[in-house]
Amino acid sequence: MEIHRGIVRAYDSTNHQADVMIYGSMSRVVLSVPVSHSIGAELMTVGADCGVVFFAPGDSGVVMCTFTGAPDPWITSALIKDGEIEVADLAFSRPMVQAVSTVSTQVLTTSNVIYSTLQLTIVVPTGETYKYFLQANVEFGCSSYTNWNLDMLRLGAGGALVGGIQSMRTQSATSRSSVSCAWAGTLSAGSKTVEAIVLKSLARNTENAYRGHLVVTYWQSA
Repeated sequence: MEIHRGIVRAYDSTNHQADVMIYGSMSRVVLSVPVSHSIGAELMTVGADCGVVFFAPGDSGVVMCTFTGAPDPWITSALIKDGEIEVADLAFSRPMVQAVSTVSTQVLTTSNVIYSTLQLTIVVPTGETYKYFLQANVEFGCSSYTNWNLDMLRLGAGGALVGGIQSMRTQSATSRSSVSCAWAGTLSAGSKTVEAIVLKSLARNTENAYRGHLVVTYWQSA
């Protein structure tokens, strides 16, 4: 067995093979080298440094790794074991990610109303379904304290406010902290809105919502 350093000269995404120049005293190019199933196509860029294993003399070898710079996020079904996640295979080359945030301060006084909303729209093609994962955060603070109160962050999807709720109980006029929550689900075909909303359960205090963010990750269901 021999291990050599190489550089990718060409990549065939259909057959998942690469032409690799092998470093050495007499550099040579080896054609149509199979690429490990654990390496995504996004990593096989021309000029990338790679490691090639030859199991025997005359063997075509296998590209086992690439190591040029920091890779973009990627995922391949070869790395997903059944039972670890609900979707065993991803049709997208990588999950799609969108984010929205706010840094404006909003005064919260009246109870049980929607004060602010962070929204994103996902368009699901006809005949398809998407899996999604939502993660949201908002920072609350109390500026005028009377008694304990619950500030809430709620996640929703598809136009119906369903999902996890996290809350922070304000205890003093100087208290200030962040609240986070996450939610996962499935979206059917059509234009779907996912959102994070800020609520106040009681009107005892004057409080502020300082900043928040909503991150949406989604992928095509198998």
